[in-house]
Amino acid sequence: MKKKTALILLFIIAAVASALGLAACSSEPDYSGYTAVEFVFNYTGAADGGMFKNSPLPVVYYYDLAEGQTTKISSPEQINSANHSEIIRADYSIEGWYRQRVQTGDNPEEAEYSGKWDFDTDVVGKEGVTLYARWQKDINYSYVVCYIDEDGSEVVLGTYNNMRQGEPFKDLFNYAKRRTGYTMLRYCDADGNTWDSSFTHPGGDADLAIKVYVEYIKGEYAIVSTASEFKNNFKAGNNIYLTDDIDLEGQEVSGGFGEANNGKQGGSFIGNNHTVKNFSVASGTGIRGVATNDDLINDSDLGGNRLLVVGLFGRLKNATVENVKFENVTLNVSATSSSITKIIIAPVAAKAENSTITNVEFTGGYTITRLPNNIAEQDIEIAEDMVHFRSEEDGSTVTGGAFNFTGKTEAADQVANLPALPIKKRV
Repeated sequence: MKKKTALILLFIIAAVASALGLAACSSEPDYSGYTAVEFVFNYTGAADGGMFKNSPLPVVYYYDLAEGQTTKISSPEQINSANHSEIIRADYSIEGWYRQRVQTGDNPEEAEYSGKWDFDTDVVGKEGVTLYARWQKDINYSYVVCYIDEDGSEVVLGTYNNMRQGEPFKDLFNYAKRRTGYTMLRYCDADGNTWDSSFTHPGGDADLAIKVYVEYIKGEYAIVSTASEFKNNFKAGNNIYLTDDIDLEGQEVSGGFGEANNGKQGGSFIGNNHTVKNFSVASGTGIRGVATNDDLINDSDLGGNRLLVVGLFGRLKNATVENVKFENVTLNVSATSSSITKIIIAPVAAKAENSTITNVEFTGGYTITRLPNNIAEQDIEIAEDMVHFRSEEDGSTVTGGAFNFTGKTEAADQVANLPALPIKKRV
């Protein structure tokens, strides 16, 4: 085998030297005693019909075989594997090599092939062989991740090429998250239907790009569908986008969205007509929801300084709350600080500034479990509407919705007028 390999290389070099006009002898090399293996790349002679080393002509390899001797052969792709770019046809790949090729029409591409050569098992004898390349058009199956912008234009976020027929869509590179300033809601098809996770690429005989659209909401939102997601994001003051009804089964929720919104200006609670039910709202950030001095506010519109506001959202500023139903909510008053000068209980918010409340329903009441000794129960101010104070001058609106505040209910651990806790003075 080493001898044969040496001879093959020798004759390849000789053929190249002759083609370049570098051969030392004046006559062509004589290969009459050798076995010729011819590979035909091009049937049209055109530059787009298949090329080997920039030539449309067939390539011939010579083997030194005796009568009765056989050997396996290698394809040009295997021999030139280190530089496969020497075998080219734009947008085509070689599907295989065949012993017979019969043209069936006027177009050279119209042909039938038979006798596919298996380079792992087939052998050639002294008579040699001619093999014909069967070119196969490269077909690209792809998934294109895109969205429709505010102008109605389609914007492509990324493309997954070279998919297999039957392969499902997976956004492995998170193309959907590349749109800054927006939160992804879902993947959908061209008709706006939620993407079917069981869909697989249909493939076919031609390039096929399947478009996967992404639906967004402007802004940064927490997509909320579970009780734990609601509690965590409500407390953190994040914008909330509900995707399901939520039953908190009596759990206590610490506010953060409304009063301070975690230090953010504004906030948005998009309910999508879902219901959040069966929960209580803590009056403060202390242990078990007991209000501390850090929970007190100063607000002349609400009637003074060192106020404790107990409500679902506390105070709303530059905020939007829409299309949500809060059911069986208990606002829990639990405070011991003698710094408190006034307590206000409001179902949705004690105050709304430049905020919009639309189609919000609330049913629930309040409990009193702890009061400082300087506040009597009859001194607590109870809101008569969903929002206790709002100024029409600043653009705050409350439209639609319903309100059923059932008033006070008894708490299992109710203790009124507890002695005030010592207050730690701040330096």
